[in-house]
Amino acid sequence: MSEILYSSTVTTYGGVEGKVQSSDGVINMATAIPGTNRDEELEQVTNPEQ
Repeated sequence: MSEILYSSTVTTYGGVEGKVQSSDGVINMATAIPGTNRDEELEQVTNPEQ
């Protein structure tokens, strides 16, 4: 097994229609199910299954 080189923490809020944020704040995106109103309305959104 290989040695761990780096680890990180990401927190999700609100489930599939919430947001995801990394501990350092670099990743900070809303989540929405593709094809929903929320997905259409928000500029920076990602699929919660990703």
